[in-house]
Order: sequence, then C-alpha cells, then structure tokens
Amino acid sequence: VDDPRDLAELDAPEWTVGQRVLCEDGCGAVFCCDACAASSRQEGWHRVLCSDLPPEKRQLWAMFKRHAVRHHELFILAAQVVGEIVCLVRHYGADLWEAMAFFTRFAK
Repeated sequence: VDDPRDLAELDAPEWTVGQRVLCEDGCGAVFCCDACAASSRQEGWHRVLCSDLPPEKRQLWAMFKRHAVRHHELFILAAQVVGEIVCLVRHYGADLWEAMAFFTRFAK
C-alpha cells in the first residue's frame, strides 16, 4: 500500500470480525459464530472429516492437515471436496455421480 490512509477504511465497524468460535471437537476449524459452528457439525465436509468421526480418529484429520501444510496445501482442499461429496451422498441421498459432477465441473 502506497498510502497508509487507504487502509483507514478497514477500521470501520462493518469490517470488524467478531469473536471467533473454535471447533469444539478440536480439529482446528474456526467459525464466525456459534450458529455457523453448529451448522458445520450437521452438514458439509466438516461433519464428515470431524464431527462424525469417533474421538480416537479425529486426530487423523489434524495429522493429514499438518502433512498437507508441509508438502502441498491443496491436499486439504481436495479432502474437503471429497468430504463434501460423501456428506451429500450419505446424509442427503444425493447420487454419487451427480455429487461428483457438481464439483468436477470446475476441473476442466
């Protein structure tokens, strides 16, 4: 930034982030509020990769993320996409091929 005054707008109240809410299962996910944290426990990749896992297996997701950060962070995104597909099929009755097609349409 050439002029520090350009950053003054970021001090406005609409840009202030509220108190963060950590995943209560300890996977390291951070949410903007309790409602978002509760929602993530019921839907999406977070449900599959954290909330639905037995406590003794939750450490595997954390280990995977540490490995990915060291070697290739896109592994985390890939795991989240697979988790999202699994959630759609297992918990919402989506067809596997349709669920995969929804995400693979971006990889052409």
